[in-house]
Amino acid sequence: MVRTFAFHLSLALVAGLWLSGLSGCSGVEIRKPVPAEAPPWCSFQSGAENNRERGRLVRGVGFIAGVKSHELALYQSHSQARKQITELFDRYAEALLAKFREERAAAGEPISAEGFTELARLVAKAGYRGAPIEDHYVDPKSGTYYALAVIPYEKFVKQVTGNLDLPEPFRAFAEKTSDDLFTALPAFQVAAEK
Repeated sequence: MVRTFAFHLSLALVAGLWLSGLSGCSGVEIRKPVPAEAPPWCSFQSGAENNRERGRLVRGVGFIAGVKSHELALYQSHSQARKQITELFDRYAEALLAKFREERAAAGEPISAEGFTELARLVAKAGYRGAPIEDHYVDPKSGTYYALAVIPYEKFVKQVTGNLDLPEPFRAFAEKTSDDLFTALPAFQVAAEK
């Protein structure tokens, strides 16, 4: 009995060490100093930007280092950039839901807990996926792959306003508050080095 337990424990430890070794090989997400020849966006954190030429944009910056396969590193950096866009949509949706709940409560028409939960479920289901990659860069010295995903902010708003599963008052509220919610998103700016 003791021998079986010791065997299973040692097997679990070996498996844990093996898996931790694999995760170390999957790419280290440590932002290294960005080389001077890299595009400026490589040193930015994901966020919203009011671009003079292109209007309101949401930009996701992904990066990955330590992956030997070019194809895999490119895929992972693109996935990271898209994931940043998805996380920004989630932040937008959370702010929208909170603001809607506050307004309804202030108007004397609070949303029930069940109603709010259902609304949150529908908004989460509408989440933004598949942002296009606009640019990528590979730092030959560090082996860091960078990717930039960009979408117009209006696509975030349309994910909600165009979703007929959501109640009309909520869709109208999303349209009405889109300017306020844009400024609530984090800014696309130079990131602090990690």
